[in-house]
Formats: sequence, C-alpha cells, structure tokens
Amino acid sequence: MYHRKMLFNVHYGRIGVFAFPYFFIFELLGAPIELLGYITLPVLFYLDNLNYTYLFLFTVVAVVYGIFLSVMSVVMSAWPHRTSETDVTGKALIYFKSSREILVLGIAGLLENLGYRQLTVWWRIKAVIDFFKGKKGWDKFERKGFSKDAKKEKQKAAVSA
Repeated sequence: MYHRKMLFNVHYGRIGVFAFPYFFIFELLGAPIELLGYITLPVLFYLDNLNYTYLFLFTVVAVVYGIFLSVMSVVMSAWPHRTSETDVTGKALIYFKSSREILVLGIAGLLENLGYRQLTVWWRIKAVIDFFKGKKGWDKFERKGFSKDAKKEKQKAAVSA
C-alpha cells in the first residue's frame, strides 16, 4: 500500500484518522468480506448448518437497507432546497428534466441490490487481484469514431464474421 504511513496517523489529521481508515476498511476489505459471505452460504447450506430464520431476516434487512440508501440518495438529490433568503422556488442538487428521470433512478435503486451489487463485488475483487499482480493501468481499446465510414466498416465486419 503506497500511503500506508497515513493509516491511523494523527499527523495527517482527519484524513489519516478517519477518511483513509474508512476507505481501507470498507472499500478495500468490503468486497472480499462480501464475497466470503456469498461463498460460505452454499457451504453452510450443504453442511446443513444454516439458521434459516436468521438468514431470511438478515437478507431482508440488508436488501431493504441497500434499497433505502439508493432511493434516498435520489430523493435527496432531487429535493429542492432554498439557497438564500430571497430564493422562493428552491434549487435541487441535480437538475432533472422530468419526474420520469427521478422515477427511473428510483427503480434502478430498487433493482441495484438484486444482481448488480454482486457484479460490482466481482469487479472490485478482480481489481484488487490485478493490483496485487502489478497491473495498474487501463486496457487500451481501438478507437472507432463516429463517422459514416466507421459505421460502414463496422457493418462490413459484422457481415463477414
């Protein structure tokens, strides 16, 4: 870890005592711990060592809490607040063109905890593994452009394949 001397170091103030340890514990170690939970559930099921009531309640609380955080983030960003004493209408944190956009984000917040979250855990685990393997850059992709020639080449490649 490049900045390990900052971890829990009071000389770095709030960053060293609160922010950096938070990111280390929850962001770096959170994905492996969550993956460990996904692995141990089938093992405990196979060994017939699961408390099904506890498993059900824990899953419901975790999913509802995740949905609550996602939906409340959308609501708080759309909620108008006064920016000054003369501001009567209020300004939202993010400008939405219609209430449909807010609804779509709310639905995405509901569905996020049912599949997408598990996919992001996999991506985070892969990123940690790549980091420890020494891979610290982005993959390069071939530029395709937006011109009509690029579209024609893409269609030709699809037909010939």
